[in-house]
Amino acid sequence: MNKKEILKKIKDGEIKMKPRWEFKLKELGTEGIGLMVVTVAAVALSALYYFIKIYDPREWLPFEEIGWQIFLEDFPYYWLILNIFLVCVGVWLWSRVGQNYKKTWGRLALVVVGGVLLLSIGLILLQGL
Repeated sequence: MNKKEILKKIKDGEIKMKPRWEFKLKELGTEGIGLMVVTVAAVALSALYYFIKIYDPREWLPFEEIGWQIFLEDFPYYWLILNIFLVCVGVWLWSRVGQNYKKTWGRLALVVVGGVLLLSIGLILLQGL
């Protein structure tokens, strides 16, 4: 199809144009979900930091193998898995917003991980952990 045929179909009403607000709403929704994902990932990272601070591995060293087993059994792996999953989802979401599709996945991952780290450091400092 060339341009003239497409314009003729639009004028005849065969093709309907989507309003601009639909695109803006979709973009804002994706950005909002991306920010929520990054925030939850930061909370998960802060929870991991809190666990490691409470269960200081150096306290378990005198107990040798049993101490490490206790630490590894109590470690909240679900927070770690949730954090990794949310960072991947965050990178995927941000690749779909605006002009980010032109950026490489590595660059977007650095931005998302940097945002998660900054937010989690802020949460840790805010809570005084």
